[in-house]
Amino acid sequence: MASAGTTHNKLIKWIDSIAVNDTLYNAEEGKLTIGYNTGDTFTANLKWVHGLKVESDGKLTLTYAGGGTDRTVKDSNNQDVILRYIDSITLDTTQGGLNEGKITINYNTGETPFTTNLKWVNGI
Repeated sequence: MASAGTTHNKLIKWIDSIAVNDTLYNAEEGKLTIGYNTGDTFTANLKWVHGLKVESDGKLTLTYAGGGTDRTVKDSNNQDVILRYIDSITLDTTQGGLNEGKITINYNTGETPFTTNLKWVNGI
């Protein structure tokens, strides 16, 4: 416990300023600077992302401004991030006669397709 007459300053740290400067280097890179009320600063060099490609297998690839090496996006376990999307949908109306059908949804990842039987509404 502080004794009487003791003053403590800047015990709580907060962000005082944030700056992104893209003129320090060139069109391909920049610098991030975060200033705190304590006088501390954090700086990081940045590379600008030019594009994002989604490959047919669902992998995400970043391309950078000014060229450089493309980079596959990884998760926190250093595994490729894979987007699952619908590759095709098949509707089989010959299943079960006139009152039923079957829908099959295939995904780009090659996993087991989603399949279910449908019942047609005859009238309302």
